[in-house]
Amino acid sequence: MKNIIKLSLYIFVILIFFTSGFAVADEHHGIHVTPNLIDIGANYNGLDAFVTGTMPKDAGVLVRLTGKEGDVHFKQKGKLLKLLWMNLRSVSIDHLPSMMLIYPSKEVEKFMFSKTKEWRNLGLDFDSLKKNIKIRPSNINKESIFNELMKLKQSENLFGIKMDKVEVSNQGNLKKFKVAVKFPSNISDGIYKVETYIIRDGKIIWKDVQQIIAKKSGFPAFLSNMAFNHSLLYGILAVLIALFAGIITGYLFQDGDGAH
Repeated sequence: MKNIIKLSLYIFVILIFFTSGFAVADEHHGIHVTPNLIDIGANYNGLDAFVTGTMPKDAGVLVRLTGKEGDVHFKQKGKLLKLLWMNLRSVSIDHLPSMMLIYPSKEVEKFMFSKTKEWRNLGLDFDSLKKNIKIRPSNINKESIFNELMKLKQSENLFGIKMDKVEVSNQGNLKKFKVAVKFPSNISDGIYKVETYIIRDGKIIWKDVQQIIAKKSGFPAFLSNMAFNHSLLYGILAVLIALFAGIITGYLFQDGDGAH
């Protein structure tokens, strides 16, 4: 009889353990990101990825999408002797993500633009990016370079804070949210990180991190492979295509007396 009671207790404890485990797993998977794979083929022209989940009624949400980090190089333009515009120097930026889009809900928008110490300490906006990247050479006006970089990336729809893009609705004792994260047509392949932060009273109470993989296929993949792995052949092919295009253009636009 004692053995039966002990066995029953063991089974009861095991059931509680597994039930708790499943409850935690369900809570962790309450945030969904779809799709998790982007096919960059010849017909790719951008798409929306959707982030959905639930949060407490007194909380807000922020979704941040970041691309893979890399080092980029630019030519800084300026006037020589205040007369001619030309490239003055090379500028390098290290640890720069290929993409960074931020989607705050209305509750987080108010907190974000308050610019309080509590908000800055969370490190979720572009001020944190400014601290993480490295701009070289060291004797350059880094603030000016960063501002120009932001303008360039925003014009390409790769950087930005997207306001009023989080849909929120009531669901019982919780709030349900949905965000359409826009991938433009000019993205690079690689792994994109989707971070979801549930924020209440200036603190992050929940964080979820998932990935979206963008992969080239078809003709874009062929060109990329040629450019990186067979650069000489790629260069020859590019010259031949340019020559062929020139011949065709000349033929099409010649007048009745023959080409000029």
